[in-house]
Amino acid sequence: MGSRRRAAYAPPPAPQVMTSEAPTLGTTPIGGTPFAWGERTYVMGIINVTPDSFSGDGVGDDVDAAVHVGVQIQEGGADIIDVGGASTRPASVYGSSEPTPVDEELARVVPVIEALRSEVSLPISVDTYSANVAEAALAAGASMIHDVWGLGRDPDMPRLAAEAGVPVVLMHNQDHTRYRDLIPDVI
Repeated sequence: MGSRRRAAYAPPPAPQVMTSEAPTLGTTPIGGTPFAWGERTYVMGIINVTPDSFSGDGVGDDVDAAVHVGVQIQEGGADIIDVGGASTRPASVYGSSEPTPVDEELARVVPVIEALRSEVSLPISVDTYSANVAEAALAAGASMIHDVWGLGRDPDMPRLAAEAGVPVVLMHNQDHTRYRDLIPDVI
């Protein structure tokens, strides 16, 4: 019979130490306020200046009510205010839903952003997929664009955002889409 060799003893690897530090993801200035990603969670307060907000909190064309909500958002500790003037009710769910005309969206958003700019110190984001609305909102005092169609609805939006040099929140939205597995399907 052959002789058996014993394997050399190897000590177990040293345990890895996990830290609770978040990775540094960079800093983005929004309206002069630095947002250091990964340091903490930031809160965005929403002002729907629509009469038909699907969340039921739209203030319509009442600028004073919108400013009051904006002041409450700031006093509540939010980090940024988002103003939207067009309902994003999907026609696939709300059959009678129609896109808001650009002139109507402008009439809702611009006066609110102008009024908020003098009453709050938080950065203001405009929730729109229209380059015309985004441009007017930036001129009125917004400092970020929030596009629920991911820059896919208005071909002028990417150029506007790049030329303005403002941060952009890109969201995903599609008409009549059913997903098997949301995240892989979106990717």
